Amino acid sequence: MSMELDFSILDTLKTSSQNAPERTKTEPVGKSATNEKNGSEGLLGASEGVSLVSLERDKEDRAKLREEYSRLQDNIKTSGTLRTEIIKGARAGESITTLFLSAVKCISLMTGDTVFSRQIEDDVRAIYGEGLLEPEPLQLQLHEVEERLGKLQHSLTRAGIAPEDRQRIQNAVQAHQRKREELLGLLKTE
Repeated sequence: MSMELDFSILDTLKTSSQNAPERTKTEPVGKSATNEKNGSEGLLGASEGVSLVSLERDKEDRAKLREEYSRLQDNIKTSGTLRTEIIKGARAGESITTLFLSAVKCISLMTGDTVFSRQIEDDVRAIYGEGLLEPEPLQLQLHEVEERLGKLQHSLTRAGIAPEDRQRIQNAVQAHQRKREELLGLLKTE
C-alpha cells in the first residue's frame, strides 16, 4: 500500500514566486529592465519598473516556500521513523492501541492534517479509556497527565514568576493531581 503526499501548497507558492519579476543584483530598483517592445528606448521609469513592495512580497513568498518545504521534509522523515517503529512494535507484540495511535500520527504527518491525529487520540481516550475502561488508553492518558504534572511542578520552582501566573500554575497542578487520582481510580476498578 503506498501513500502519496499532497504537495499542492508548494505549487501555489511556487506559482506566486514565479509570477514576480526578477532583477539582477547590480540593477537599481525601479530601473531594472529595458523596454521589451523597443530595446533602444532605454530603461523603464521607476513607475513602470519593479517596486520595492513586489520585491519584498517575492522574498516573503520564497521564505514561506522554504519553510513549507522544510516542514514537509521533517514530516516525511518522522513518518518514516514511525512506520519503522510500527513494524518493530507489531513484531514485538506491542499493544494494538499504541500501534494504532502511531499509525494515526504517521497518517497525520503524511497528509499534513494535524487535527486528524489530535481528534483520534482524544476520541480513543474518551471512548475506550474513560468510557469502556480499557486499561491501555487509561495508562496512556495517565502517563500524559503525570508528564504534564511534573513540568508544571518544575515550573513552580523557577524564580521570577508573577504572583498571578504562579496562582494559575498552582491551579493547573491541582487539576492535574485530581485527574491523576481519577485515572488511578479507574485503573483500579478494572
